Amino acid sequence: MLFVAIDNFFTDAAIDKFREFALTKGKGSPPWEAAFIHPSMVESKKHDKRKGNGFPGLRADIHKTHSHRIIKCLEPVMAIIDPKTNLHKMRDVQTLFGLLVPLDGDDGVLWLDSQRIPHNDVRWDIPTNSDGTVPVCYASVLPLTRDWNTSGTGLWVERGTGFSLLKSVSMNNQAQGNMNPHVDHRMHADLDLYEEIPDPLPQALYEHVWAKMSVLAELRFNRYVFYDGRRLHQQFVMMDDLHRLVKDPFIGRLTMNSFFWSGPKK
Repeated sequence: MLFVAIDNFFTDAAIDKFREFALTKGKGSPPWEAAFIHPSMVESKKHDKRKGNGFPGLRADIHKTHSHRIIKCLEPVMAIIDPKTNLHKMRDVQTLFGLLVPLDGDDGVLWLDSQRIPHNDVRWDIPTNSDGTVPVCYASVLPLTRDWNTSGTGLWVERGTGFSLLKSVSMNNQAQGNMNPHVDHRMHADLDLYEEIPDPLPQALYEHVWAKMSVLAELRFNRYVFYDGRRLHQQFVMMDDLHRLVKDPFIGRLTMNSFFWSGPKK
C-alpha cells in the first residue's frame, strides 16, 4: 500500500462541525499551541533552532472520542489492507488539528534541518519486535480547507538504499543515516544542506541528492488520506503558497491529523 484516499470521508454535517471546532475559540474548543521542538542533543548546537527536532507549526489536540469515530469509519479499509491490525487495540492513538507554519527566525522564515528531508512517524519510545522489526503504525491527513489543493503529502524514496517503507531498525539506520544532516557519515556529507535543500521553502522540492518523491496525495476538502507511518513522507507546498503558511486557521493550511501506533508483537 502507498496511500488510501477516501473522498467525502465524513458527512457534510460532520465535516462542517470539525472545521467549526477547529476555527472557533469558544467554550470546549481545543487551544492552539506551538508544536514542541526538542533541542539538539549536541550541547554546542542546543541554541541553534534549526538543529532541533519536531515540526514547526501550531497544534490543537482533539478529544479521543473523535479518534474513535475515525477508527470506526476505517474498519472497512483495515479489513482490506491489514486485517491483522486492530485500530481499536493500538498502544497509542492521537488526533489533532494542525497548521503548517515555519519557525520565527531572526531573519524571518526558519525551518528545522530535520524538516528538509523526509521522515517517518516511528515512535522509538515504543519497544521494537523481538526480530528487530518496527511495530506497525499508521498516519493520516484530512484537509479542512478547500484553499490548499496544490499542496499535499508526498511519499519519498531514499536514494542510497532505495528504501521507502522502513520496516526494521536496520532499514531505519541505513536510510535515515544516509540523509540525516547530523550524521557525519551521511551520503554527500561534503554538500551544503542549505544549498541542496534551500530556504525559504524546503517542502517545495520533488527531489534532491538524498531522496526523491515517488507519489503525491493532493489535499482535497474532506479527503481522508491514510498511509503506513513507517514510510518516508513529507508535506509538499508550492513556492507560490509560502506567504499563506500563517498561524490563522481561517486561511492557513488547516488539517486534521491522526496517528495510530501499535505495540510490539508478543
